[in-house]
This record gives sequence, structure tokens and C-alpha cells, in this order.
Amino acid sequence: MTLPEEIAQTEAGYYQQLSKSDLTAAEFNAFLSHLPSKAQLAVAATGFESNRDLLPFRRYVLEQRGQPLAAYLLKQLSPIAFAYWEASH
Repeated sequence: MTLPEEIAQTEAGYYQQLSKSDLTAAEFNAFLSHLPSKAQLAVAATGFESNRDLLPFRRYVLEQRGQPLAAYLLKQLSPIAFAYWEASH
């Protein structure tokens, strides 16, 4: 497996920690408040149910719950893969 493949697979696992039922409308509304106004309007227009799979929303929820992406990747990736990911961000 290449480094980008290892990273992509691990990131997918990070986002899959949440089932759709784990997400709340209150978290969605809090997420919206962190978006730029144009993005806020566009995302809000499609609604909570339509955005449960939106990766930035899922990341926001996980980070608010104390599970930052970087910490997850540090634990899950090989040291070389984590260094590669970190250098690209």
C-alpha cells in the first residue's frame, strides 16, 4: 500500500467513527456558525439530513467531541505515513 493509500484509508476510518444517528441538529447548527456566510447559506439550504455525510461536518463533530484528526492519524498511521500527511497539511 502506498503512503497516500494508507492515509486515505485511515482518514476514512476516522470519519466512519460516527454513524448518521450519532449526529445532532444542534451540532449541525453549531457547525454552520463556523462557516463563511455564503457557505453557511448554501449548506443550511440543503438542511441537516442532507449533510450528515459532509466530511467537514463530521470532522467538526469529532473534534468538538475531543477527537482531532491529527491525533487519530498519529495513533493509526505508520510514523512515515504520518510525517508525509503532516508535511502536506
